[in-house]
Amino acid sequence: MLRLIRYDLLQAVREKAVLFWMLAFPILLGFLYHISVSSQFRAAGDTLAVQAGAEGFRYVKEVSFNGHSFSGMETCFFALIGMTCLYGGILGRNHAAELQANLSALGARNSISPVPWMRMLLAKMLSGILVTTCCAGAVTGFLAYVTGDIRIDGAEGWVMLICLMGSAIGTAFGIAIGSIGKWSREVKSVLHSLLSMAMAVLAGLIAADGSYRLRQYAPILDRMNPAAVISDAFYCVCIYENPGQLGQDLLILGGMIVLLLGAVYFGIRRTGYDSI
Repeated sequence: MLRLIRYDLLQAVREKAVLFWMLAFPILLGFLYHISVSSQFRAAGDTLAVQAGAEGFRYVKEVSFNGHSFSGMETCFFALIGMTCLYGGILGRNHAAELQANLSALGARNSISPVPWMRMLLAKMLSGILVTTCCAGAVTGFLAYVTGDIRIDGAEGWVMLICLMGSAIGTAFGIAIGSIGKWSREVKSVLHSLLSMAMAVLAGLIAADGSYRLRQYAPILDRMNPAAVISDAFYCVCIYENPGQLGQDLLILGGMIVLLLGAVYFGIRRTGYDSI
């Protein structure tokens, strides 16, 4: 098992395109968001300062329950971390192709390998989770310690747990996408990318109030969105300090993981080939 995990880890690290979308792209997007948000709030702050001086009152800064100031734009950065976790499905999607004889030559060899396919699937799942957790942790660290757009002081352990659960749901989601149907790898790649980006947008990646509106008008759909659940978990840790809601978010993510892996099990298990 350890040998299989090490092999899959080496394969993942060698895929530069995967690391770009899972690490470089979120960091670049976060940096662009930081510049945009900083310029907007600097201009807004100057306007408020002028108004305060003219009208003779002091500007009151909004603060969270744990004493940290927040602007409401944290939703975008939390959704960005959720997107990073879902992009871990790129590895999961590739791993699923490596277990199907109709999608890759390696899949054909693995189909007749004496190694049980469940063991190979578990090794690929664990390696994908490990790589994605490292990428999500790096993006979170960049947003917290480099740009300072989010605060995780004293909650590093909970943050890593959320990244771990988010990485697990992202990897499982990618494996599920790669396992359904008899579509080509290109079609599944486009489908996974569109779904991941759509869920991140609904979680507030582009509009900070997008997640709030979705939760207000379609709460069930919001709870079915992994990116929104990950974002809400970060809110519970970094803003509200709500352990009850955090536990609920983690349970939802765990339930999603079980459902996706169950779909993968029955999907691949029933797949047969006329000849290999």
